[in-house]
Amino acid sequence: LPYLNLLYSALPFPLTKSIPMASITLLDLHQYHRVDRSLFARMVIQLSRDPAESLLAMAFWFWLKDKNFPCLITRILRASDFVVNKVIDEALLCLNSLAPDQPMPPIADIYFTGAAMQSYVPLNMMHRDKSLTINGIKYFLKRVCSCIFTDILRQVTAGDHPEHVLYQSLNISGFPHPIFGDVTILDLPSYQLFPLDHTWMWGWNGT
Repeated sequence: LPYLNLLYSALPFPLTKSIPMASITLLDLHQYHRVDRSLFARMVIQLSRDPAESLLAMAFWFWLKDKNFPCLITRILRASDFVVNKVIDEALLCLNSLAPDQPMPPIADIYFTGAAMQSYVPLNMMHRDKSLTINGIKYFLKRVCSCIFTDILRQVTAGDHPEHVLYQSLNISGFPHPIFGDVTILDLPSYQLFPLDHTWMWGWNGT
């Protein structure tokens, strides 16, 4: 259908219309990212955090993990609401500091993140080349977060999207973002196939 072709061309990741050599369904992705989805649901449902800010925080934590820093998501999953909120706030502080005119936040202002990681937060690395850092975080925002949290986002934006319409784009307030730009989030079926991209699957083996 013409409108589906337009949607395919607008996405930052390629959806597969036929079975490729190596592919994974959205349902499998949900299972693989079950811990990440559990934390995200807690953030936007139980803690009533802003969906756009929560997506950005998750993308930031994925980026940190990809840079071989300790996985914050698993470390704060069972933390108190107070700690989770603090770590989210600190993630947003780090992200907002990537604006062109913003300095690095003081280490004291990201205490809970460092404590949860049991490591330092790589502020110097982040600010050494802001555009490179922004592009790295955008990669996880657009290629991972945009497809693994859609059903959860639909729940918290139900007032804006009362009907479940497959391939409908969800409008998430806060995007386009002044630093990270826009993101396309489509309501996809659980059987939707994605090409298996080893750069963000972190050891996926299909089991």
